[in-house]
Amino acid sequence: MPHDIYHTRERHRVTTGRPSTSPLDFDRWLVKTHGGRWRSVFFVALLLAAVGALIGVVVYQQYLLLRRARRANPSASSAPLSKPPALEVISTVEWEPAGRSVLDEQDDVPPSPPPQDATPPPTSPWVLQAARELRLAETAYRRGDWDVAAAAYRQAKRYLPALQDTDAKLGLCHIRKREFEPAEECFARALEFLPDSPGILNNLGVARMALGKMPEAEEAFRAALQRRPDYLPALRNLALLKYRAGAWAEAVEYLQAASHRLPEDAELAHLLAIALLRLERWAEAADRLRESARRWPDIAPIQFRLAQALSRIDAGDEAMEALRKAVQTIDASRSITWLARPEFDHLRDREDFQRLIGELTKPRASAPDQAAGG
Repeated sequence: MPHDIYHTRERHRVTTGRPSTSPLDFDRWLVKTHGGRWRSVFFVALLLAAVGALIGVVVYQQYLLLRRARRANPSASSAPLSKPPALEVISTVEWEPAGRSVLDEQDDVPPSPPPQDATPPPTSPWVLQAARELRLAETAYRRGDWDVAAAAYRQAKRYLPALQDTDAKLGLCHIRKREFEPAEECFARALEFLPDSPGILNNLGVARMALGKMPEAEEAFRAALQRRPDYLPALRNLALLKYRAGAWAEAVEYLQAASHRLPEDAELAHLLAIALLRLERWAEAADRLRESARRWPDIAPIQFRLAQALSRIDAGDEAMEALRKAVQTIDASRSITWLARPEFDHLRDREDFQRLIGELTKPRASAPDQAAGG
């Protein structure tokens, strides 16, 4: 029996004017009353809610991962970005913006003379002026422009009199210019700030030795060695001082110690051999000179000295061999000057010695004459 509003048992629900609660009746009501618009809005809202929930889950997971990473490495959040590997491999300078900024600021500092009648206060402007002069001085020193370097070091000292190593560097400029008196003064002033510096003491000794102040120079060298017993420049210079002073026994002692520490120093080895020759310790000198001739075969004075030592221990043939090697490395006139010395009198009666002299003094034919003779 068909249902209608007159036969239904739920007339009170129909007369209320509200639609049925069944899904089918609800869809029909939406379609009939609103043309499907609300249904579309409902599904779009449901879709947007699902997408938003998914995004929220992803963001929350990323937040948890980031918080876990920060707990594992607390400094990671404040650490700067790492440098690209290519820069670290290719470049040898530090790509530090702060460092470049300091250099640029120094370059931009306009030169300003310090006050003439007062010591400049150690304030930022004067520090920048001193830094500017120091950079100029270092550049000129590396270039070998000693005058510019010395002037810049003096100017930097005027800006900042408390600079401790400026006098030492200024003294080196004077040494390079062979101005030994002002060099001595600079190194003496530098010692007031750095009294235990073996380098400054050694340089002071060099300046004094150049001025002929041998006792004062020796005192400076010994003071440097007291501060640092293994300081080789002072040991070497003390040995040279004894050699120049003609104190042969002491010279041998210090030259042996220095050449043992500096085996590649040909000058020390040669001076040691000369000192042994002066003491007429022929066999020792010959042994030293054999070793030197083996290591430096092209140094003519070593070969000549070896021949001298060998001639005194009755090794004439070996001595002549050394002489022939010596004259092959220098010109004939210099060879004759060497052979004219009294040190070779023990070889002068030998036929091979006289033949060598004849070969060196024999007039050599010019190129056209040789061509004609050929």
